[in-house]
Amino acid sequence: AALAPEVRAVLNSPSARVQLAGAWLTVELPRPVRDRVELAAMPAAGLAVGLGLDAGGRWARLDLATAPHVLIGGQTGSGKSTALRAIVAGLARSGACRLALADSDADTFTPFARCAALYAGVAGDAAAAGDLVMHVAEVMNGRAAGDGPPLVLVVDEVQTLDAAARAALLDIARRGRKRAVHLLAATQYVRGDVLDRTLTDQFGWRLAGRVTDATASRL
Repeated sequence: AALAPEVRAVLNSPSARVQLAGAWLTVELPRPVRDRVELAAMPAAGLAVGLGLDAGGRWARLDLATAPHVLIGGQTGSGKSTALRAIVAGLARSGACRLALADSDADTFTPFARCAALYAGVAGDAAAAGDLVMHVAEVMNGRAAGDGPPLVLVVDEVQTLDAAARAALLDIARRGRKRAVHLLAATQYVRGDVLDRTLTDQFGWRLAGRVTDATASRL
């Protein structure tokens, strides 16, 4: 593993990942030419959406019916926002749920501002994002099982939420499944003060983007 830079240079590859597992030494290299995957071609049915193609050319899928909540972490430029848009686009195309979108940077969900599946307008700053999270928590607490279509709350940059909104987010993560309320949470700050263990334990799906240190990688 220490020689990974030399392996990369010898193979003339932009990157190389070397791992040792038991008796197996694995060297992973990126494809010379990446396959282009169109959003419109990704399968979407019910609460299951495609994320892209795996190494064997098969669709990688994410299904909120299997595990209700999704966590996405990774530094700026690691593909976090692209993954969020792909998931939201698939859910919007399936027509099986309503979408509540919150983004304190007012950038990630701009393409969905007029989406027919929106539960409310896109929350485009930290205060509006917090208000939307609190509102969805209230809706969840007033719901009985089977009431209305599934509601999917998507929050980018969860670190911008205040204490009250984070408490509401944890409440949604803990109790949302029985009331068909799902949570997609994302952050570029993969730290313990942002991703508290009581929150991360609730996520059945976890998508990891590039991070800068070993502690963030373990989280």
